[in-house]
Amino acid sequence: MPISSTTESPTPAPIPAAQYIRMSTEHQQYSTENQAKVITQYSQQRGYEVVASYEDGGKSGLTFGGRQSLQQLIKDVQDGRIEFKNILVYDISRWGRFLDADESAYYEFICKRAGVRVHYCNEQFENDGSIQANVLKGLKRTMAGEYSRELSVKVFQGQCNLIEKGYRQGGPAGYGLRRMLIDLSGQSKGLLKRGEHKSLQTDRVILVPGPDEEVRVVLLIYQMFVKDGRVESEIAAHLNEQGVRTDLGRKWNRSTVRQVLTNEKYIGNNVYNRRSFKLKQKRVINPPDMWIRADGAFDGIVDPALFFTAQGIIQERNRRFTDEEMIELLRQLVQKHTDVSGNLIDETDGLPSAACYRSRFGSLIDAYRLYYTGLVQFRGEYFVGKHEPIINKDTFEHCQRLLKRKNRRTSKVNHYLAASMFVCGHCGFGITAERIRRTNKKDGRVREYVYYRCANVYPDKDHPSVRWREEQLEAAIITDLQSLRIADEDTRQWFRDQLVESCRDETTVREERLKSLRRRKVDLEAMQQRLLDAYLAGAVDKNTFTAKTLKHKEEVDKVEADIQTSRATPLTGLEQAVEAFDLAQTAAERWRVSTKDERRAILEQVLLNRTLFATSLVTTKRKPFDVLAEGPILKQSRTSQAVFEPVPIGFLGWFIHPSLQRNVIEELMVDWVAGTLDDSPIGAYA
Repeated sequence: MPISSTTESPTPAPIPAAQYIRMSTEHQQYSTENQAKVITQYSQQRGYEVVASYEDGGKSGLTFGGRQSLQQLIKDVQDGRIEFKNILVYDISRWGRFLDADESAYYEFICKRAGVRVHYCNEQFENDGSIQANVLKGLKRTMAGEYSRELSVKVFQGQCNLIEKGYRQGGPAGYGLRRMLIDLSGQSKGLLKRGEHKSLQTDRVILVPGPDEEVRVVLLIYQMFVKDGRVESEIAAHLNEQGVRTDLGRKWNRSTVRQVLTNEKYIGNNVYNRRSFKLKQKRVINPPDMWIRADGAFDGIVDPALFFTAQGIIQERNRRFTDEEMIELLRQLVQKHTDVSGNLIDETDGLPSAACYRSRFGSLIDAYRLYYTGLVQFRGEYFVGKHEPIINKDTFEHCQRLLKRKNRRTSKVNHYLAASMFVCGHCGFGITAERIRRTNKKDGRVREYVYYRCANVYPDKDHPSVRWREEQLEAAIITDLQSLRIADEDTRQWFRDQLVESCRDETTVREERLKSLRRRKVDLEAMQQRLLDAYLAGAVDKNTFTAKTLKHKEEVDKVEADIQTSRATPLTGLEQAVEAFDLAQTAAERWRVSTKDERRAILEQVLLNRTLFATSLVTTKRKPFDVLAEGPILKQSRTSQAVFEPVPIGFLGWFIHPSLQRNVIEELMVDWVAGTLDDSPIGAYA
């Protein structure tokens, strides 16, 4: 009987493939984990093996620009630097929500032309080139783009409704104003700092007047412009001489003063949709009839009559220049300054703004082209102008192509010490970062160095070079944070014990504060009653009575709000003081072991102003860290006896009630005079 032999068929080798994943902020179903899971199941069923992954996280699918991973995928396919012939995508919408369905098909065609096939793993059809697949793909692509259009309309309508109700929609508050977070019932939840956002969908944001000092500066700007007849550049120079800085901590210029003079938010109006940038398309300036507005939505800080007087002055100055007049003004500016930029154009009085040049000629480069080459543009065509050309058109265009070449300096978004964290101490501009690659001539190795420098591209002649290596700046920050630490361990522990002891009874503090507020409310009501009696007796005229009544009502409302806040929010002076002290003593060590985001948070909590000079880092500490940075205090009285002012009292001053401070001071002073503190580390403060 013959013996039969059986042979197992070899397992086919897996087919290499790449996966492309994109997630914006739409739905959880499109999370990268869910997409990867579906792609993995698809590849296992079809015999694919993922050998390369391209992922765009937090990127919109409306445009090709900004999606670095998709761009790299297409580039790799075109260059042939791939080991795969298949691309796995979750579905058509992940490939893109292009408004033009042909654009989506175009990028797929690039892959197909290179012999690479795109598979949509969660679609109900095979992308096999059949008529059915092509029809469904075209329909799905159109639906993906239409979804974006419908969503944009819904979002815009929702924003308009909120604007008409008086709520703020995005953007910083601006100088002299602050963003306040309120809940669904309209109760205040506190002020939002720059960069902070609401966390609850039902919360809303409104604008409120900022600090009194900033409000006074805003009113001074209007006073100087309307009544003194001074132009924006003169006002900016005056503010800079007085040491006043903008809300970004920078020096004032013509543009920033102009923003204060022209924005209706300073009279309490809420205006929206002055510019549109929908669906990642070209930014457009809308006519006034398309603006969405709510007049009187906020508490204004500028009198409307004064504001509209300023607008009349500005409109009277802004006559329309012809194209040749604008080019001639640009020529005169070039003759005075070697380097011309948009900032310089904005800062020059009597010259249209850089935005005006962009609107008229398309861009500043086009305006320069017309000036340097002697041409004048009209309805998209170029004609020979009356002014003498400096260079020929071909030379100018060649220079523009050279300027567009990739520079050796590139930036990274994760330079955590940039982005408004520091300002230049010489000019007030922000400190930016750059990554420089250098090649070692001996071994050919490429090394990268991160530098922090002043972002002022047109500094004054006497402006020194502000350029710090990343390691140098971090070392200076650590040294600065170490100044908060009390070196002696016994003194440090005594300090902490004094904090705990001083803040023992916070309930008493809250009750005293409530009593004080209630007494103030009773006094205000009594004042209002006396004012009413005087008005009825004819001792006070109607205008005075109305004005003082409104003022009393505002004060009563404020006191009532403080009472409600005091009732609802228990004092946490002990926790705040101890936590702040512990942070101060460990700030330098925490910095060394923290992530970049945590380091930025430490700087924001401890340091108020961070100024970088050419040779030194100068900072201003926040309260109460400045007390620790300044060190102990020992004052001499008029008598021969020294008077000790304990450091913890100044430190606690930002957490506890003044009446409790007085009690603590008296007790400590008695103990010190009696000599009972001689054995404590208090002697170290002398």
